[in-house]
Amino acid sequence: MLVLSRKEQEEIVIDTNVVIRVLEVRKDRVRLGITAPKEISVHRREIYDRLALQNLTVPVEHEVTVSLSPETLTSHSDQESPSA
Repeated sequence: MLVLSRKEQEEIVIDTNVVIRVLEVRKDRVRLGITAPKEISVHRREIYDRLALQNLTVPVEHEVTVSLSPETLTSHSDQESPSA
């Protein structure tokens, strides 16, 4: 798992076509804005799990799951893994 620290209005880019922006950090909530092509499904985990139970899931290769907490955003520094 890659752990990144981001401040409000900073972004993370995934595979050149998915952008995740930290819109707001308040107490125990983080608001994210996600820009992705229409062919990529983006769901909150609880919705994805509910769809999976109903057997209506999108194939895994099209699924983007993002899970961030205020602790993740503020207590870890941006560090790259050492090269092997």
